[in-house]
Amino acid sequence: MADKAIHFCGYALLCWLVAMAMRRARFSYRNKTLIVVPVAFSILFGMLNETIQTFVAARSYEIGDIVANTLGALSVQAGFVYAHVRKRASRA
Repeated sequence: MADKAIHFCGYALLCWLVAMAMRRARFSYRNKTLIVVPVAFSILFGMLNETIQTFVAARSYEIGDIVANTLGALSVQAGFVYAHVRKRASRA
């Protein structure tokens, strides 16, 4: 179970880093892009990482790891959306 918590936290951090990099980029992205791209990147990276592990001795592909990765990425983005909605509501 601790393994899944590490996956959750690691991919939450990865998603957060991608989201922050996009927010600080010179380009301006639409809000939907700022939400979808970091999550999609994190999920696809996690799936690729799990697939590559099938070729490494003493490592295995686990659906539970992908679920933990996905939930970590989604939780961070849910926090960003919640903070954005609260910020917008406080301005009104």
